[in-house]
Amino acid sequence: MKFVTISTHRTPNFEIFEQSAKYHDISFDILGEGQRYTGHACKTSWLIDYLADLDSGEIVLYTDSYDAFFLAGEDEILRKYQKRNVPLLFSAEQNLNQDGGMFQKWSVYQGLQKGVKPYQYLNAGGYIGRAGYIRKLLEKTLDWEVSDQSSFNTYFAQSGEALHLDDENEIFSCTAGRTGLETWDYRAKNDRLVNKHTGAKPCIIHFAAKNFRGANILLSQISYLQERRYDEREQPQYNWYKFKNRLIDLSCQDNYLFHLTIHSSAVLAAIIVLCYFLLQQFG
Repeated sequence: MKFVTISTHRTPNFEIFEQSAKYHDISFDILGEGQRYTGHACKTSWLIDYLADLDSGEIVLYTDSYDAFFLAGEDEILRKYQKRNVPLLFSAEQNLNQDGGMFQKWSVYQGLQKGVKPYQYLNAGGYIGRAGYIRKLLEKTLDWEVSDQSSFNTYFAQSGEALHLDDENEIFSCTAGRTGLETWDYRAKNDRLVNKHTGAKPCIIHFAAKNFRGANILLSQISYLQERRYDEREQPQYNWYKFKNRLIDLSCQDNYLFHLTIHSSAVLAAIIVLCYFLLQQFG
């Protein structure tokens, strides 16, 4: 089994990732060291080149490194993946993270296979699968001028190919769309985080959208990482997201559907006001 990540340069955040990997005896390959990261196409092309040198049946786990850390080792990860018996398993999140406007996303929303709430959309920051399958998928989406996550969403929405999500959080757990809900989502037990929704003990935690204040809340509960801290300069945004995401969690547990409803209501209200104005002027 291979572990691989992208890191163009070392940062304090990367050192958290590295320390967690060493604690669990995980060795990982680093792509992009010393190179310039100009966009997600770099990530895709670097991974294609890396995977081309591996046996097609090799199991490969990709994870982001600047906003993630390990909670378990290779044996547990491999066992959980093999139990699923799928060619590729994606991390899952609550948010439909897709390029384009709210209404442009509708076709992807309709066509995309969804997991169990609240983790019903794929997250490209973590996945595990067979090297050959991953490489072919990346090659199909390499030239798409959108983020890798949008490319994956669009591909699976249009192709009808089976999409497998770790919506139980057995291997991956991603906080995207749930910023501020850390104490609602997790409890700590014996240096592991237990997902309160699924009862699973994820092996990798990923703080998408750089939710580092939330990351520190959970990081402080892991003994071998307690001395580490992420930068929390996004705190004002964190407080806003905490309020908003709590509303979403109590209503539909679907960030896209919640925002679509708000946008649609605003458009409808504007149309009603315009019609009323026109009737007053010309009726």
